[in-house]
Amino acid sequence: MDIAGAAALVTGGASGLGLATVRELHRMGASVAIVDLPSSDGADIAAELGERAVFAPADVTSEDAVSGALDAAQRLGNLRVAVNCAGISTANKTVGKNGAFPLADFTRVVTVNLIGTFNVIRLAAERMSALQPLGEERGVIVNTASVAAFEGQIAGGLLGLEGRHRRHDVVDRARPRGSADQGGDHRARSVQHSPFRHAARGGRRLARSAGPAPFAAR
Repeated sequence: MDIAGAAALVTGGASGLGLATVRELHRMGASVAIVDLPSSDGADIAAELGERAVFAPADVTSEDAVSGALDAAQRLGNLRVAVNCAGISTANKTVGKNGAFPLADFTRVVTVNLIGTFNVIRLAAERMSALQPLGEERGVIVNTASVAAFEGQIAGGLLGLEGRHRRHDVVDRARPRGSADQGGDHRARSVQHSPFRHAARGGRRLARSAGPAPFAAR
């Protein structure tokens, strides 16, 4: 898809992989809505990038906040790209020297990383489904996950969610629905990407010290 002139939304866009993705999309000609918490550096980054960037402070678990961020993105152009990079983590064991893993901590990680990601997927796909196609696609949603997802950790929930979307496009010609078995003129598709796992499968080792930019440019 040629994204020049289109609008893109990136969650977790004020730091790390999200920020590198914002910069890469902007370099490629897209206008970018940077979605991150109000306490982040999102406003400064948007000011640095200029008129084709806007900061849309939002908690990805909030329907109203994400809808507002999508409105901000659509003021920049047709929303063709959404990239989910927002996420939090915890390093607790199921049972450690201080006792059982606090359920509130586990719930918070699942809420942000899994439910927050799905919240963005569903609302972005709804907006994309109303657009006219560019070639064969109306839009693309990219979801990122840590390599920890392949090691039995919390991030694995996102892969389970993504399994629902990766087999088929998110919404089809007739109406929004999940992983419908029917084919057709699909409107938006969702893909999953764990950059470290992808690099390993490709026979290349990409060190974490290399920073997020090589992955954002893939």
